[in-house]
Amino acid sequence: MKSHKLVVVSIIVLLISGCSLFEPKQDASEAKGNIKIMYLDEKTFKRDYGDVFSSMYPNIDVQVIPMTSIYNLGADSEKEFQKIYSQGNPDVVLLENSKRFQNMIDSGSLLELDTYIKKDNFNVDKIAPSVIEQIKSSGKGKIYGLTPFFSSMAIYYNKDLFDKYGIPYPRNKMSWEEVLQLAQRFPTNDGSNRLYGFSAFSNEPAGSALMNAMGVTKGLRKLDMNNSTINMNTDSWSNVVKTTVDVLKTKTVYSENKPLQPLGPEEQLKQDPFLTGRLAMKLDSSYFINNILHAQQLKDTPLPVNWDIVSVPVDPSNPNEGMGIFLSNIFAVNSKSANPDVAWKLVKYINSDAAAKIQSGHDQGQLLSRVAFSKEIDGRSLEPFYLLKPLSIQNDSEIPEKFSVLLDQITNNLIQQVVEDKMTISEAINNMQNKGQMLLNQIKAEQNKLK
Repeated sequence: MKSHKLVVVSIIVLLISGCSLFEPKQDASEAKGNIKIMYLDEKTFKRDYGDVFSSMYPNIDVQVIPMTSIYNLGADSEKEFQKIYSQGNPDVVLLENSKRFQNMIDSGSLLELDTYIKKDNFNVDKIAPSVIEQIKSSGKGKIYGLTPFFSSMAIYYNKDLFDKYGIPYPRNKMSWEEVLQLAQRFPTNDGSNRLYGFSAFSNEPAGSALMNAMGVTKGLRKLDMNNSTINMNTDSWSNVVKTTVDVLKTKTVYSENKPLQPLGPEEQLKQDPFLTGRLAMKLDSSYFINNILHAQQLKDTPLPVNWDIVSVPVDPSNPNEGMGIFLSNIFAVNSKSANPDVAWKLVKYINSDAAAKIQSGHDQGQLLSRVAFSKEIDGRSLEPFYLLKPLSIQNDSEIPEKFSVLLDQITNNLIQQVVEDKMTISEAINNMQNKGQMLLNQIKAEQNKLK
């Protein structure tokens, strides 16, 4: 405990000596009030933000409303969130994803922050454009919350495999066609080792994962704008399925064969095709960096993979936007807060340069929204994660998760039948349309019964 306090004090001294990161000392000491914040638990809040904030603002008392029950096994996270929110009446609300953030904006539950941002000259220009644009998009141009972190996606690639076979490295903003052509230049074996050129989320079925990724990039939707009718019997989806089938037939795309018994974390790392040098390129999230770093610490594993990253593939007609940018831990002020000015001070600190400086390097998967404090990890530039703006075309984010999972199973099975020449692409598309609509009707009927 003493060592923790010493660390906190040292951080405060270092940061305050930078002075520009904080309010003038007099203004900070004059700030008074009691506020409540929704957070995982009190101990975690103090560690992440509370200790430093309390030292900066000694006359502001922050009470933590725990959110741990949201994560209980079998809990309905949305119902549990609403219960905690309504009973706790927090001043600062923690929203774990963009969907919940959007719902709270639409219900009028959040306070617009633009006035505070302008008044305090709070510099949002230092926040990654992909983050601030997504926040503004949710608020129809206005800011209702801020997040210190986000996650993104990239193509990880094994530099040694590219060098060995004399194949040029991938580059930022490649099209899907270019990425898959590059993958097919690798042989399917390297002596006794099976090699693969590409994987789109190696823990998901290859067919549906690849089809979904290409479809999202091209701005395709599986449902109509009202989320009531399947919209897959189109030339655009047919072309995506054809590309998926063609590359699967080359056997250059990795498809996981899950073991009968679940593997422990270390065994999963030891069997990962990218971490064991059997996969040239892998589309995955920023959290995969944790796997790379953890694998380097394991015993009895191959040499650490010589990796780097480039941006996700893009649509050539829309080269500055990309898939896979996710906001999490969005902090907002309750529109019914009795002390919104003080609540804003906490939100402002959590999203400040000062907090980012402390948080930098703590979690290798979460990317800091403040670009200046997230330059590289393990000697690799993180620029590809920050390079693209979020896709402006509305996707299927409002589709029920159960429907998405079951539809992926249907589409993957149909794609596999085409790969095995048991079905034509036209037949597969018709089946996706018809079976998908039946599934959607069934799930909507189940939802209506619960209302």
